[in-house]
Amino acid sequence: MNFYLKNAEIETRGFEFTHKSFGDYLAGRALLEVALDLITLIDRRPETAMKEWFDVTATGNLTNELLDHMRRELQLRASSSEGLEEVRALKSGFERLASAVIRDGLPANGNADQPWRVAEARQRNAEVMVWAVLNACSLAIAATDPERAKIEVAWPDKAAFGNLLRRVVGQTDLTTSFGPKMFYKILFFQFQFAIATAAAPVMKCFAYLVAPEADLTGQALFAADLQHADLRRARLELASLRTCKLKGTNLSNANFSGSVIETTDFEDANLEGAQFNDAKLLVSPLDKASVKGATLLRTLILPGKGDRGADLKRRGANVTGVQMADMLRKPDSV
Repeated sequence: MNFYLKNAEIETRGFEFTHKSFGDYLAGRALLEVALDLITLIDRRPETAMKEWFDVTATGNLTNELLDHMRRELQLRASSSEGLEEVRALKSGFERLASAVIRDGLPANGNADQPWRVAEARQRNAEVMVWAVLNACSLAIAATDPERAKIEVAWPDKAAFGNLLRRVVGQTDLTTSFGPKMFYKILFFQFQFAIATAAAPVMKCFAYLVAPEADLTGQALFAADLQHADLRRARLELASLRTCKLKGTNLSNANFSGSVIETTDFEDANLEGAQFNDAKLLVSPLDKASVKGATLLRTLILPGKGDRGADLKRRGANVTGVQMADMLRKPDSV
């Protein structure tokens, strides 16, 4: 065991793991134990629960490895009937905690000597960890009961989910819609930029989220995992979706007008009645999505399998003025 440990710095008493995965594993176990301990406190004394959660989680960043360990730990617990009930109770408690954090925020900066930016980062860290716990619970439950895996929090208004994303990721509104001539020049730069900025682990924490009518206008969603989420009638005008996972997502009557959608997975998504007018659909196949009643007026499509205009029209979509792009030639109108 000594091989994996070394003394920490003198001013920080304790030990440091030389093998990172050991630290991630123990940190994940510790966070979940703290979360379980807070369940009964959330309803009785929510302010105290938020402060205790903040004190434990504010100084640490969520990593992909930490999130994976938390997911595996709860999946293991949920393999027994008793453990599954425990995970369900944890999810329910943290839905209430997330609702309180969305409504009221986490504790304000109590250290007068601490810079505001440091306090802001600490609040972000703690809020991100709330969603990491919710995601781990949801995925563990989804293995046996997808319906009960839905994450339901109290959104105070339609802009609340978008505001949450801005807080935990630092989003940038994109209000520029590029025309077909510019598309060829920027495609590969966009893709490289998406990969470079898709590292925020919290963007993997929103599968099974229930947020109908969410206003995500102009949002930059890089590698967002919104699989099986309920985003009916969501506003995504002028948004940028790159390498997103929307498998099984309910996006019926959502509005993607003017958006740029690149290498995004729409398998089994409900896009009935959705609007893609003047949008750019770049290698984001719709062949396995339900598109009845969807409108793709003047949409530029760099097709994936099954995205030819005639096929979309046969399946009930309005494709008036659709342009089918090809990397080797100019776009064709349908």
